[in-house]
Amino acid sequence: MQIIDVNGWRKVTSFKHAEPVESVAFTADGRWLAVIGEHVADSHDTRSWAVRTHVAHDEQITASGFSPDSRYLVTATTRVIGLSPLRDGGEPRILEHDADLEALIEFSPGSAHIRSRTRAEYSRRDGLTKAAARLVWESATGKLLQTATIDDNTDESDQTTSGEDDWESVTLAQKPHGVRDKGPWRSPTTLQGTDLLAEQLLQAAHGHGANLTDDSVSADGAWVATVANDPTVRVWTLVPEVLMAQVCSRITRNLSDKEWVEFQVADGLNRPTCPGKN
Repeated sequence: MQIIDVNGWRKVTSFKHAEPVESVAFTADGRWLAVIGEHVADSHDTRSWAVRTHVAHDEQITASGFSPDSRYLVTATTRVIGLSPLRDGGEPRILEHDADLEALIEFSPGSAHIRSRTRAEYSRRDGLTKAAARLVWESATGKLLQTATIDDNTDESDQTTSGEDDWESVTLAQKPHGVRDKGPWRSPTTLQGTDLLAEQLLQAAHGHGANLTDDSVSADGAWVATVANDPTVRVWTLVPEVLMAQVCSRITRNLSDKEWVEFQVADGLNRPTCPGKN
């Protein structure tokens, strides 16, 4: 995989991902970038783009997501959850279940514990063969602490232990996005009438040489990460001033009126492209 430093259009780091990337997502705090493949998921530190955690599943990853406090990256197969510690680093916790998983999981305050759920199993001949269950795990160790059967005829709130009302739920998804689709843009949000996010996504498709399969905007609206079902992730700037600085670092003169229109680098014609250049 390659991550491109958009602040200078130079490669910051390059390394091989084990397989084509299917989804990419920033955490809600913008501190980590998750890169999800069919079986392998890595997280990257957005300060250095170095790999923070790595997990490889035997079966296909069907869904993923983050803990509400961005402490953990969660990856799930049909019956296994991988819990990768983003803040502390280290090996992932592997939580194995004996039945198919529900997409909904819950975290206690501080993500000290995680609660998962399995689906009930039925057969045509015998009806219910295994009841649905709720399992509580210790996040730091991956140790199973409690298993409780979920009775269809019982209100699940009756089964909640005292003091657990402040647990937060997360629904795992095939393409998780920890933040809203667009960052908190400052005004104006365009360069010469062109939406910068849309323009950068268009350029990203050209850079990948294929249609994009996923993208994610950082929480501060500064970056968009893109993938195209190959082993490459690219990160693009969404800050107009940074984009202009990129242009000015590469040209030796001001743009002509025709070039202003063609490249759409600013709002308005007939003014210097870059200070100090003729």
